[in-house]
Amino acid sequence: MASKPMLQRDDDFDATIRHMMEMPDRMKAAQRVIVQTFARKVQEKVMKMAPINDPDLQNYAQDLKLHKVLGRDSYSILYRGKPEPSMTKDPKSTVLYVKEVFKSVGRWSDIFKVLGDYGPFSIDSWPMKIPKERAYVIYRTASESEVNEIKQKNKRESKELIVKIAKLGIRLNEKDFKVNIKDVGVTQDMAYTVIRKEFGLGGVKAAPHWKPAIREARSGSSVDDATNNIAVRNALGNPSYKGYEKLGKMRDTVSASNLKETEKFQNKVTGAS
Repeated sequence: MASKPMLQRDDDFDATIRHMMEMPDRMKAAQRVIVQTFARKVQEKVMKMAPINDPDLQNYAQDLKLHKVLGRDSYSILYRGKPEPSMTKDPKSTVLYVKEVFKSVGRWSDIFKVLGDYGPFSIDSWPMKIPKERAYVIYRTASESEVNEIKQKNKRESKELIVKIAKLGIRLNEKDFKVNIKDVGVTQDMAYTVIRKEFGLGGVKAAPHWKPAIREARSGSSVDDATNNIAVRNALGNPSYKGYEKLGKMRDTVSASNLKETEKFQNKVTGAS
């Protein structure tokens, strides 16, 4: 009589053990999908609620793009509007800022720091040429009196600015200040513009759309949509489902260090401290 092994292979038991071992990664995948679903809901609702007749916000919502935050199971909605030629802006109602640079780009990091310290600038007093691939120059709409005040400040500080930039290896001439702006691409400071519109600041008629969009996206139906997602259910409850590893991952990514302005905006529209 042939002997039988004391232990027999149990495929169902093995699959259950594998499923249990994979559960932490499956939970992370489900979390990514749920958070991404919520973020997409916010994006969709902002695009639907955004004012379409405002000249400062015309079509801006179409340039909002969802990105995965590197190193985090979170997502960010970023404005990705294309730079416009600086000389198309009205010098009587436009002021220019240099965005803070979060990564080192050689001496240009120091130059941007100086320009940030002495800004904002009027178009007529913009001091220097900047390689297009290096700079992130943003513009805001201002009253003519505000622009004139900034222009006078730029004039008072011009000699001091020239000395500071000269120490970084670039010679400037006050006579060339206005000419230098011709080659600079500028992007609207959309966070500033939207905050003014969201809360009706600076005499702007209020048109809230971020706060209502976030509130609506947080509603029970949105949570149900996220948790009942077929991919989430498969990730958590189907031992044979192996596609969970790719769930919620995106090609469009952004570094967490580049989200300081986004986080400030988020805190303002959500009322967080």
